Amino acid sequence: CYSSVGRIGGKQYTSIGYGCESGGIVAHELGHALGFWHEQSRPDRDIYININEDHIFPGTKGNFEKRSDIAIMDVPYDFGSVMHYGPQAFTNDYHYVTIETKDHRFQHTIGQRNDLSFIDIKEANRMYCGDKCKIKLNCLNGGYEDPRNCAICKCPGGSAGIRCESIPRSTMGCGGELIADDKWLTLKNNIVGNCFWRITAPQGKVHLEVLDATYICDSSCADNYLEIKHGIMLEQTGFRQCCNAVPDSTSNPLPKPPPAQWKGYGGITGLIGAENGIDNTWERVVLKELPRTLQTFGRPSKNLFSDISRILQMFFNQR
Repeated sequence: CYSSVGRIGGKQYTSIGYGCESGGIVAHELGHALGFWHEQSRPDRDIYININEDHIFPGTKGNFEKRSDIAIMDVPYDFGSVMHYGPQAFTNDYHYVTIETKDHRFQHTIGQRNDLSFIDIKEANRMYCGDKCKIKLNCLNGGYEDPRNCAICKCPGGSAGIRCESIPRSTMGCGGELIADDKWLTLKNNIVGNCFWRITAPQGKVHLEVLDATYICDSSCADNYLEIKHGIMLEQTGFRQCCNAVPDSTSNPLPKPPPAQWKGYGGITGLIGAENGIDNTWERVVLKELPRTLQTFGRPSKNLFSDISRILQMFFNQR
């Protein structure tokens, strides 16, 4: 599967080959066509990730180069972007990662392939619909004016309301707003659904421990996970935990960013790389097990074109 990056003039092709027809991979290729490079190619990426060159497959290091021509667009580095490589991209040994987040709490956030992140959608709307709303609202928590209804804001995950001032409605029986104090508070949930908790505490005075949880463990947290957002950058995809390892509470926090959620399908994990050419970017797919494992892929869905239409609508304000 492959796509040109941005408009190149005339008829433009985006190829969705066998094994590439899942929604996440299609959205990734359409992201290239809309003008998106890979997130880890941002010129400021060294603040947020380390590239382990010793574990990169020979001849593929060019896929990890930074690009000085990428516009940061005043949004934070997005670990949960559909355009971000996974931790084992182009690895020469699946016991090792090629991309390591400097704040290890983000390690299971990168490489998702199930849903567009909020920042993916926000950037697309800025590029193509940025002049739609003449009156700017004071959207909170990284929200932005909804191009289809300029009287309300589009809000990142974990916030809701006309100006993104409140929290989303949770599945009945869980979620809510809490004030942290000097006593331990235990939150239990046996409900299948989405739960949103907003916990307020004095600066630097909240401590979270996960005592017990059942997850589908994966290198990129997929179908069920705990996501934690903190600080003022709620538009940024948060820490995700989907394995039973205890979160590293001693990790150094990320430095203040400069002005500036994807899930697995079947036997496929995310895209593992691209040739950063001037005109085209080529994607390759790895299997979820070891790279030498062979699996049989069916033909692309008969509904592929309707799927592409749906994904384009998601890019443009269908969150």
